[in-house]
Amino acid sequence: MKLFLADPPGIQISKNTQGMAAAALAAAAIPRSPRQYRSFSVSINENLCRSCGRCLQVCPYQAIALKQNSLGSYVAVADPILCKGCGNCISVCPTNAADSPFRDQRYLEQTLEELLAEKVI
Repeated sequence: MKLFLADPPGIQISKNTQGMAAAALAAAAIPRSPRQYRSFSVSINENLCRSCGRCLQVCPYQAIALKQNSLGSYVAVADPILCKGCGNCISVCPTNAADSPFRDQRYLEQTLEELLAEKVI
């Protein structure tokens, strides 16, 4: 496992700068394979959604809208074209209606293996 540190000896830099440098090193290790945005988009379970609007407020891509369902109430829906899979809506959903199929243990392990398999220069 690789640990990314950005603490050059003999140079005084702030913790914030160290953190940004370490993040840049980690980002360089992310696999360069094409990302399929559509497969990373969030899905919203209409049976669990209570249309609180929290997801609408936190989505930086304006990918979520409220639509009227067959019962006349409103539910949130995520546009798979606009959704980038950032997960902001997942983190604020009080009923766990917003979720992604890529949050399971198998997917996380596969992503970690891909990261560790790449060489960082």
